[in-house]
Amino acid sequence: MKTRPVFESYEEFVYAIKNAIYEAETGEGSIDALNKLLGGGLKMANTDLKNLKIIVDGMNTMMTTAAAEEFKEWAQNISDYFSKGEEGVKPSTGNVALVNTLDSFDWLVNGTVRVKGEPRMNDTGNGGLYGTGFREDDTSINTPISDILRGIFAYNLQVLSEIVDKAKSSGKEKTWKQSNGGKKGTGKFEGFSPFLSIDENSLKGDIIQVVPYTGAVGGKSAYEYGFIFPVYTVYKISKGSGKALGTETYEEVIKPAGNSEEIIDKPYNSSGVDFFAENAVVIGKDGIAALKSIISEFNSITTIKVNGGASSKPTSRAGGNEQLAKDRQAAGIKALQDLQKAGVEQLKGTKIEAGEAKVQDAAEESDPKNQQVSFIISGNIKTVTGTDNKETIIRTVNNLKADRLQLRQYNIYLVFNIA
Repeated sequence: MKTRPVFESYEEFVYAIKNAIYEAETGEGSIDALNKLLGGGLKMANTDLKNLKIIVDGMNTMMTTAAAEEFKEWAQNISDYFSKGEEGVKPSTGNVALVNTLDSFDWLVNGTVRVKGEPRMNDTGNGGLYGTGFREDDTSINTPISDILRGIFAYNLQVLSEIVDKAKSSGKEKTWKQSNGGKKGTGKFEGFSPFLSIDENSLKGDIIQVVPYTGAVGGKSAYEYGFIFPVYTVYKISKGSGKALGTETYEEVIKPAGNSEEIIDKPYNSSGVDFFAENAVVIGKDGIAALKSIISEFNSITTIKVNGGASSKPTSRAGGNEQLAKDRQAAGIKALQDLQKAGVEQLKGTKIEAGEAKVQDAAEESDPKNQQVSFIISGNIKTVTGTDNKETIIRTVNNLKADRLQLRQYNIYLVFNIA
């Protein structure tokens, strides 16, 4: 496995899309582009509206304001054009259909994957969201899976909106012949970028490949023309069921990105992680890597309480086991403070507190796990499908496994004749 260090920094496209493009229950949602504009404007049937809602809810993160406004413009442009029958367009009812549950991908790390071919976002916000080419560096860029799925969806909408604009200005017949569906569609996309998809074969490796969508030419052949493009959602995540990771995965703390949920006082307890050798108070390499892996689970951390422990086994250290427990607690605090001083983003403004310094009861059998430190953390934890506040047992990085990810592909169908 190749090294998976820090994310590339780019304009965030990571807030709740549900709030940005799906109408709020109050009816005051600022952007209801998909459900209302596409779903309503294209007169989708109930089953298709349900599938559309699955897609929107599956991308339960919000866009930045600028991104959301562009998203709305594309959806509005597409819906208006087809629903109003401009240029003699006679559309069928729009469809959203489940196509396939994709093969498993075994390299999901803290909600992120390495990716190649993902559209880069336009840093200026001018001329569309994706104005700076495609990501080619496949050795070091970890990206939230939610960003990739939203990015493909938005990119495909942007392409279709641009095709609609061209049809308005330069004559429909030539433009529509490039569509990738219907009896007359060719899928050539001359003068336009093709729709994007995920290469399912790439899921067998450790890099997800985003590639031009090559399906659907000649599909829905009862109609002259059609635009068919894929949309992806997370179907299932199996924690710790993927491929084995290594220390190199956490040479750096993986930066904040993607979805998150607030969590209060989540415990991380040691069990077999050798933060310290016997009688030692210096955290080893494995312990630091494990600590980085914990921090990588979060987008931001408000407080960390650090507990120190010692067994009841007699020690020659000055101050005995009580001082040993305190010294280990102090070492845990110092390790966090060092990462904070080094600029780890999750620890900006974090309050690092001393919790308990505890010696194991002498009546109990000596247990190496009591020679460790443990943490109680509050903050915003990364999530793709939800989270919980249950105890997490800290493991050495060399014993960690990536999560297993399964995606589902839906296709959006816009088919039509020309009067």
